Amino acid sequence: MLKAMLRTTVRSRLEENRQNLDEKSAQIWRLLADIDVFNSARKRNSLMCYVDFQNEVRTTRYFAEFLDAPGTSVIVPFCEEGEIVPFRLRLLDDLELGYKGILEPRAALRREPERVVAPELIETVIVPGLAFDVSGNRLGRGAGFYDRFLPKLSSTATIIGLAFECQVFKSISMESHDRPVDILVTEAIVR
Repeated sequence: MLKAMLRTTVRSRLEENRQNLDEKSAQIWRLLADIDVFNSARKRNSLMCYVDFQNEVRTTRYFAEFLDAPGTSVIVPFCEEGEIVPFRLRLLDDLELGYKGILEPRAALRREPERVVAPELIETVIVPGLAFDVSGNRLGRGAGFYDRFLPKLSSTATIIGLAFECQVFKSISMESHDRPVDILVTEAIVR
């Protein structure tokens, strides 16, 4: 299926799924909580997670729980000059509306050098995707931010995709620069 047509199909499916986003997101996070690499990275403050937007699997309310304990953080992305910059988030109040209405770290905080995290220090990255296939191949929204970012990670980093079952296909076409996820978690299964 062509990428443009697949994106249209998935957006339609997600719109139909809209009423169940919170319930299905909760189930995904219950399954995610049983994954060792996720828990290990979270405990070492080396977990990066996207901030949910529109019909994506909800993330923000769940990683807010990580920030309750003193000294804990989660790494979130922000975009600068077309590139993802990993940022150490300590409080939800550190976020404001940014690129395309996505919550991002406040502009003033981005200048604090201790908050920017080198990609090679990140152990686990939770990525969004518009579509995935059963082999872990991922189709993004088309801007290529994660396509440019993921190669900067350590070769030992684990990439986890979160998706609803309606976003998973038997196969999607990939290009040579695309990096599949290592683990895909939906409301029904961990692949």
